[in-house]
Amino acid sequence: MSADSERAAWADYWRSSGTVRPSCLPNAKSGVEAAQLRVWTAFAATLPRRARVLDVGTGDGAVLAALAARRDLDLTGIDNSPALPRSQKGIRLIADVAAEQLPFGDGRFDAVVSQFGFEYSDTARAASECGRVLRGGGTLHMIVHHRGGPIVAHNRSRREALVWAVGECDLIGRAMALAAARRVAALPTPEAFRTVGAEARARFGPGTGADELAEAVWQTLEGGRGRPAAEVTEMLHTLARRAEAEMTRIASLLDAARDEQGIAALAEQLQTAGLEMAQPLVLSEEQAALPFAWLLDGRKRDARRGRQGAGIASPMR
Repeated sequence: MSADSERAAWADYWRSSGTVRPSCLPNAKSGVEAAQLRVWTAFAATLPRRARVLDVGTGDGAVLAALAARRDLDLTGIDNSPALPRSQKGIRLIADVAAEQLPFGDGRFDAVVSQFGFEYSDTARAASECGRVLRGGGTLHMIVHHRGGPIVAHNRSRREALVWAVGECDLIGRAMALAAARRVAALPTPEAFRTVGAEARARFGPGTGADELAEAVWQTLEGGRGRPAAEVTEMLHTLARRAEAEMTRIASLLDAARDEQGIAALAEQLQTAGLEMAQPLVLSEEQAALPFAWLLDGRKRDARRGRQGAGIASPMR
């Protein structure tokens, strides 16, 4: 997976996404979003009015929107994706900016935050940059994917299902062959294209991508009967590109997620960058035992005072 393909996959996601999806889970997993919101509500209360906040890997600016709802702040978000959604009033989102090379002066920000963004970077270099742009005594607050949690499990299953549908079943290839054959004969759509979805649900469970792709292919083939073959083929190419982009995004998520050893290494990188780090904590839904994320909390050492800034805010579980 190349860096360019990963950037293109995320750009495609943000161009087509009209809703905030901070949990990377279906809507039924609203407990994850509620837990995240509790973290940012508590953190907002620790910030002074008009504090300058940088969100690393901001995506659609969900974290900044949560902070803006509770405190008057100067909010900026950056993301490596070359395209981002439109930001809400009072929030500045900047696309095509790598966390490893931030375009800001030293000590520019009072706080650096991230939610499922920082860990996608070259974290050693990104940690150095976060330390550089954070003022002495400034705070850092990050939510990082937990490798053993439900977000990773859901997305791993979804990718396996898509790989099965696109690769083993050759769903798109077979559909394109049918579209080409219809240039010379008015062929019906074989029921096998519909049963792929049922088989996907039996193998991987509902909502795992393959069933959605099978339904989209079926509708494209059925709706395309009597239409120009080139038009139907282009629609199938679009479905293939979207499936490939999603598999790429999920692969990057799985690579970015951290286990206990990995989160300790990330905290050590931030420590090396000049931050005093609290012990990483786990975040879980209120009624769930499995953690879905890690919470990192730190404060930059204040060299002017020759000591750490006044106290590290206590992170919430």
